[in-house]
Amino acid sequence: MNFSIAISVLLLATIMHSIWNVYAKRASNGFVFVWFIGTVTTILYAPFVIAVLCTTSFSFNLYQIGLLLLSGFLHFAYTLFLLYCYEKVDMTVAYPIIRGMVPVLAGCAGLLFLNENIGNVGLCGVVAIITGVWLVGSTSDNKYTLEPILWGLGTAFFAAAYSLCDKIAVTDGGINPIVLDYAGAVMRCVILMPFVFRKPKTVSKAWEEHRTSIFVVGILMPLSFILVLYALKTLPLTVVVPIRELSVLWGIVIAGALLGEKKILIRLKYALLIPIGVILIIMG
Repeated sequence: MNFSIAISVLLLATIMHSIWNVYAKRASNGFVFVWFIGTVTTILYAPFVIAVLCTTSFSFNLYQIGLLLLSGFLHFAYTLFLLYCYEKVDMTVAYPIIRGMVPVLAGCAGLLFLNENIGNVGLCGVVAIITGVWLVGSTSDNKYTLEPILWGLGTAFFAAAYSLCDKIAVTDGGINPIVLDYAGAVMRCVILMPFVFRKPKTVSKAWEEHRTSIFVVGILMPLSFILVLYALKTLPLTVVVPIRELSVLWGIVIAGALLGEKKILIRLKYALLIPIGVILIIMG
């Protein structure tokens, strides 16, 4: 995959990411919803995983298995934290904060663990992103501005952590992106199965009320991330993660249209600082 194709793939992934987040916000049913989307992913993506395993040589060593388990845990924690965050904060506040802080945290991780360089211009981009995040958080209806920022920061921590882990898994670990993401989906199903089966009425109600959201998230969540993983094989983490943050703009617009949230224009204005910071980080 050359540079231009990788960038195009990332832009497509940002749109998909915004769409599935809106539908996740609509549902927000915690453990049950996470189990459902993991189940949908496990079933629908099984033929593709089987095809990959049958057409490529593979033999997982302990290092690769460790990366698969760590990645699965981080994605699991991120998904739960994201849904709980959406229950507390408007998506048009939470989403820009989460996506805005990810490149800051992931950039720090890239500098510390992957020997990547961000430069002085990139540091200016970090400042722009943090400023945009704070201003978006200040538009929240929460009494204290810090609360939505802390929720977003916690979710962004897991997103940055799995970005670093998955970058290592697909490059140094040599794990196929489809297999990597699929392992995480299977892991979510297995972990949550004992809890979900104790609440059959909750499961039935969630399926009846949020069937569309379950399928949209179950399909687009892994697909958008698989595209990112393929791009990670070509591009450095400090480029991939910032470009993904362009989804904050699509996310605010889509959430405003489908969820009817308020203060869209002012939040969109403040969120523009985030892609500006993205451009500066890429230049750096």
